[in-house]
Amino acid sequence: MRLLLHVCCAPCLIYPLKVLKDKGFEVTLFFFNSNIDSRGEFDRRCDQVRDYALKEGLSLEVVSFDPTIFEDKVRAGLKERCRLCYDIRLSGVAQFAKAGRFDAFSTTLLVSLHQDQDEIGEAGWRTAFESNVEFIFIDFRQGFRSAQNEARELGLYIQNYCGCAYSKEESRIRRSKK
Repeated sequence: MRLLLHVCCAPCLIYPLKVLKDKGFEVTLFFFNSNIDSRGEFDRRCDQVRDYALKEGLSLEVVSFDPTIFEDKVRAGLKERCRLCYDIRLSGVAQFAKAGRFDAFSTTLLVSLHQDQDEIGEAGWRTAFESNVEFIFIDFRQGFRSAQNEARELGLYIQNYCGCAYSKEESRIRRSKK
């Protein structure tokens, strides 16, 4: 089964990729992250994913840096920015999967301990229904810590925020209180 896997960053890719390969999926990577707050951060994360894809012998599709997609959508609903962000990214993945005749899609967001699994699931199933491409929901969180450790061993960049300017500021405040 051909699966298009949305990738937010290289460390979050490690565990879901292992699980999906073990389940027999033929995985293609899709880097679509309009939420990332700067060109430098986008390039750094994308380069790490590109290097990891090359190491694993995987195909990678990249959607160019365009923060206006995220900014335009969340400006009107800042309190719901994470849900809106899931909608943006999973809708983009589903549309690309449909155009590319993939059998299914999923996301590495499902590995993070910091993301809302229920909202990701809702966004995934809604976009799956709209695109008529199956959404594969797997709770990958049990592999989060081991993937982070492996990322450190590989010398991968591990960011301390999700990607948007709002999460960057929240992370800065949390770290300043420690």
